[in-house]
Amino acid sequence: MFVGRLLLNRKVASGAFNEACEVAGHTLESIEDKNRGYEMTTRVSPIGVDVERLEAELRPLQMDMIALALQGKQLHWNLQGRQFMSILMYLVTFVGVARSWAVVLAERLVSLGVWADGQPGDVARENRLEGLPGGAVSDSQALSLITERVSKLAGSVREVANNLGGVDIGSQDLCLDILRNLEKHAWMLRAQQA
Repeated sequence: MFVGRLLLNRKVASGAFNEACEVAGHTLESIEDKNRGYEMTTRVSPIGVDVERLEAELRPLQMDMIALALQGKQLHWNLQGRQFMSILMYLVTFVGVARSWAVVLAERLVSLGVWADGQPGDVARENRLEGLPGGAVSDSQALSLITERVSKLAGSVREVANNLGGVDIGSQDLCLDILRNLEKHAWMLRAQQA
């Protein structure tokens, strides 16, 4: 049984559940989510990480990664030009990679006792990426747009990785892995435009 699961509109009924959590080194806190009107039960990390700070650092990256994957699909659907096939195939691959980063970030949040959201409204409200133009996108414009977003996101991930150095080394390591990959993709995209 996952000890940090979300319980909607009810409290933990079993004292045995609470005892099992305490034996495992976990404590439980109830937090009322006023925005949604339900009660959450969350696990406080036994390693002493600052859960609120981790959420403040990692959640925006998760939202940006989901948005980046969606924008990659938008470019994929509306791409035109002489480099259509090569850029289309790159975008297919990149969208999968961006989605996997969003999943890894969400799983890290949940493993530390923070609930991850990736619902369309959350992503639309919270992502920090500039929107894409509507309609057809030329191959050169698509390369420029995705390069700009990948480079910007690499900067954001670098900043978060720096901020997490003294907070949670595991989350910092995850960010560094994502950063290395984003910078590799930025390099490949810049090389394609040379």
